[in-house]
Amino acid sequence: MSNTFKIRNFIKAKSEKGLRRLMFDKQIELGMAALAFDITYAKGTWVAWYYEILKNDKLEILANDSTKND
Repeated sequence: MSNTFKIRNFIKAKSEKGLRRLMFDKQIELGMAALAFDITYAKGTWVAWYYEILKNDKLEILANDSTKND
């Protein structure tokens, strides 16, 4: 049995068209057919917030990467 965690993540772009492309790419990368994005615009940047599901194997990689910055 593997544990999963849901974290809020984001992508950003300088144009609406660029953000749409990144959103499409993120859908493909995560293998999700209906990933929901909350889109905001501030200081000349478009940002799309979404929730990403992390499983134990990916959490371990993130934990290992964080120790390199110490």
